[in-house]
Amino acid sequence: NEYFPFIHNSDLNHYDKIFISRADSIGKRPILNLSDFESLMDKFSFRSLTVSKLSLTERLYLFQNVKVLIGVFSAGFANIVFCRRCKLIIFIDHPLYGLPFEYAEFCKFRGINIIRIRVSILIKIFHFLLNLFSKSSHNTNNNKGWYLNLTKISRKLSKIEF
Repeated sequence: NEYFPFIHNSDLNHYDKIFISRADSIGKRPILNLSDFESLMDKFSFRSLTVSKLSLTERLYLFQNVKVLIGVFSAGFANIVFCRRCKLIIFIDHPLYGLPFEYAEFCKFRGINIIRIRVSILIKIFHFLLNLFSKSSHNTNNNKGWYLNLTKISRKLSKIEF
């Protein structure tokens, strides 16, 4: 953290709980029930942020001050290197992509707990078979929309003390 100075800026908002939105990832693993998921995030007091729309100063400030992050793995998670106060990351698995080993190791090194909300094995098998028997490229399958299991996520979040 000596490379990233702690930013003190009263003009910037800071949020204890952030949902890293993929709203800007048009055509790449789109979440088909995103608006319902964002409503669920509001219920648990998570602030939805599209990281690509933030300046570097805003990113530094927000990630230095956040305590809890939630989201589906995306490039926005690279900003965890700026975290100073984060104690928990809630990672929602995608049917084709899981949490990269390096991210889990980084969190372990920094003392950040990880909770994974895993996609059911049936959905993973469905996507595996879809990829196996599809004549299209992997990128095309990567672009197929998918639904988050809001009931499972809500149940899991209800058990966490924030």
